[in-house]
Amino acid sequence: AGALDGVQPERAAGDRDADGVRVGGRQAGREPGHPRRRLGLAVHHDQLPALGLTLRERIETGDAASFGGDASRLYVSGHSSGGHLAGVVTITDWKAMGLPADTVKGYVLVSGMYDLRGPRLSKRSAYVKFTDEVEDALSAQRHLDRINAPIALVYGTLETPEFQRQNREFAAAVKAAGKPVTFLVGQGYNHFEMFETLGNPYGLLGRAMLELMGLGQG
Repeated sequence: AGALDGVQPERAAGDRDADGVRVGGRQAGREPGHPRRRLGLAVHHDQLPALGLTLRERIETGDAASFGGDASRLYVSGHSSGGHLAGVVTITDWKAMGLPADTVKGYVLVSGMYDLRGPRLSKRSAYVKFTDEVEDALSAQRHLDRINAPIALVYGTLETPEFQRQNREFAAAVKAAGKPVTFLVGQGYNHFEMFETLGNPYGLLGRAMLELMGLGQG
């Protein structure tokens, strides 16, 4: 097994194998006193330039402080199709929008697609109008040089093979490019259950996000 493949399924949640791959087990339930709390923003890839301009305006005017936000601590997470879109955000040219290259400080990408060649060959091509230009521009794995912040990549062992392959190969590619990446595997989770762990600070995703933000539970 390679450096990003050596996952032992019997390991407990939070354990790491010899190559630094963390393996998360299924949770029996959320810890008491920690209800789910999520703040989300849905963005289509065509809206990224507008999002960049909105972020620049909010940063320059200090508007983030009006709702308790900190424009210098912006993190992005996405699951499934949202994982793909968040992956596209990782390769966004923020400087072209008048923003610092590290506008986003980190990413948690969950069960996404990072090279659209596979989806283009699937039945999705019947209703998604792929072109060579779209496939290339929206495939984060093909533009690794643009990544400017740490990434945590996560998938579950009960997901379909293509989701598992895409996450393993993207993690390996990011690592090979010398970019900071953490690769996490949810043991016993399917595609739809993975995101449920984000609302729990002791869950696989919740813990990964807090650690990325420097707010780990210890």
